[in-house]
Amino acid sequence: MIIDDVVFILVVLIASILCLLIFRALGILKKESCPKCTNVLIRKHRSFNDKMLIVMTLYILPFKRYKCRKCGWEGLRWQVERTKLPRP
Repeated sequence: MIIDDVVFILVVLIASILCLLIFRALGILKKESCPKCTNVLIRKHRSFNDKMLIVMTLYILPFKRYKCRKCGWEGLRWQVERTKLPRP
C-alpha cells in the first residue's frame, strides 16, 4: 500500500535525524586534533562532494575539510559554531 511506503519513509527519515543529533551530542567526528598524530589541523576548501554531504545531513553536522600539517592527514570534521551573544 502507498500509506505503508509513506510511513516507512517517515520512520527512516526520523531515525536518521535522531542518529545525526546523537552524533552531534556525543561529539563524534568533532574537530579537536588530527586523529593520527593529535597535531593541529588547518582548514582546506570544501569540494562539491563535501557540500553534498552537508546537505544530506540536513545541516545538522556542518562538516569542514581539514588537513594536518605534520602527518598530512586530510578529511572531514565538524565544528560547533559559536553563537555571538548580543551586546547589552
